[in-house]
Amino acid sequence: VTMRWFDDLWLNESFATYMAYVVMVEATRFKDAWLDFVISQEASAKAQDQLPTTHPIVADIPDTDSVHLNFDSITYEKGASALKQLAAWVGEEAFFGGLQRYFREHAYGNTELADFLAPLEEASGRDLSSWSRVWLETAGLNTMATELELDGKTIRRAVIDQTAPPLHPTLRPHRLRVGLFDRTDGMLKRRRSVELDVDGPTTEVKALAGERVPDLVLLNDGDLTYTKLRLDGRSLEAVEKHLRDLDDPLARAVAWGALWDMVRDASLRARDYVRIVLNNIDGEDHPTMTTTLISRMVGAIERYGDPHNRGALRETLAAGARDRSADAEPGGDRQLIWTRAFIDAARRPEDVEWVRGLLDGSTKLPGLKADFAIRWQVVAALARLGAAGEDLIATELQRDPTEEGRRAAATARAARPLGEAKEEAWSAVTNGAEVSLAMKRAFASGFHRADQETLLEPYVRRYIDDLLPVWESHEIDEGLMFAGWMFPAVMVRPDVVDLVEEVLAGDLPGPVRRSLLESQDDMSRELKARNFDAT
Repeated sequence: VTMRWFDDLWLNESFATYMAYVVMVEATRFKDAWLDFVISQEASAKAQDQLPTTHPIVADIPDTDSVHLNFDSITYEKGASALKQLAAWVGEEAFFGGLQRYFREHAYGNTELADFLAPLEEASGRDLSSWSRVWLETAGLNTMATELELDGKTIRRAVIDQTAPPLHPTLRPHRLRVGLFDRTDGMLKRRRSVELDVDGPTTEVKALAGERVPDLVLLNDGDLTYTKLRLDGRSLEAVEKHLRDLDDPLARAVAWGALWDMVRDASLRARDYVRIVLNNIDGEDHPTMTTTLISRMVGAIERYGDPHNRGALRETLAAGARDRSADAEPGGDRQLIWTRAFIDAARRPEDVEWVRGLLDGSTKLPGLKADFAIRWQVVAALARLGAAGEDLIATELQRDPTEEGRRAAATARAARPLGEAKEEAWSAVTNGAEVSLAMKRAFASGFHRADQETLLEPYVRRYIDDLLPVWESHEIDEGLMFAGWMFPAVMVRPDVVDLVEEVLAGDLPGPVRRSLLESQDDMSRELKARNFDAT
């Protein structure tokens, strides 16, 4: 079954994404696949959905040229999240029964959204016209929080508050679960989970009246819906101290997601987030979860945290990474993950020398194989710190003269804190007609580095000056790469936001405008979070 026109492209792509996870959970050994869905698919959708360029899942596609502008995380990840919520809204039995009828009736044909919804309505008895309107035809996402009125140690009244951003004020109906968790026998265990419909700005959870006050109230327990969450004070204290002890991995993933959303929304200080992660990350044994949490710690330190806290937090992360790398099982995923985290976090001279020793074998870490991926990561890290020059890069390139090695060398060269290194990279990206797109991306990925702001200052204006000339003289993929990858993202300052605003006031090609809007919004979000972290 294929969509009749590209307005419904999401249904093909979202359905494939959603069903891939259903099949992994139900028919393969990857029973924890919904964890990956929460930390990668939903997180990507939420980030895209909060940008000023977001759009409804069902996009208006007047012509084929418009397809590429709306072929993004809304089409794939948010659409899949909406289908997951739809399955909860109508009930899984009705959902899959309706799907079977849909495929029988429209096999080898072309359909529209109404054709998809009709059998689900009949199977469930739910009218989906309003659901479709608010979920599929409007942009943005909601935020939910719990308010508890207590009578001593008992819940007198529980209410779920739902809000929406001013630009996209739609409040949606949600089918979700509210989980109550208690600290018991050294673990944080689910006592009860209540499933209900949430609609409008406030929804009373009558089933919780009279319940003993739990240590943790977790909205969206089981991850049935697509929403941001705000943890109440008591629940935040519980996850700060005991998230590692929560005995349901999916519930932990939902809680981790709530914490990260709070950092990005300037509701949780970046420095507190780093502390919470380091206190609780050892409770995770899923490699993707561990890698994601480390990446988010780095983001909290480098992007969302007060720069005055950066040095101390980097040292804290480096110490935690090195200790965990040393204590990990030799040759295991955990050892590799934490070693790679330490390579990027190392700043102290003795740590940098430890990292350098991975190249010549003087650093001994039983079970660790320093393959080309690790070696190039080491070279790039040393180059970024000014601890490696062209000789080391050239020597490593002789060891790995592959195309991948050449790209890694370009990234390392661009990362060096030298004026000539930045000029070489800029020239390759903007003027190198003989330089491939992949190689330009390699130079670009090493160009902007924290702690090199003084060196990069001239490139703020050069980016603005070169933006349209590069767009007009290059293929669209190269122009988009320059607009996005060479944006002065590490120069997080109000004057840079204002400068971009001036450019946006002019006449710009649609794709360039979109890229600038997204980069400007990211920087504004980072500024707000940094100011909050400084308090």
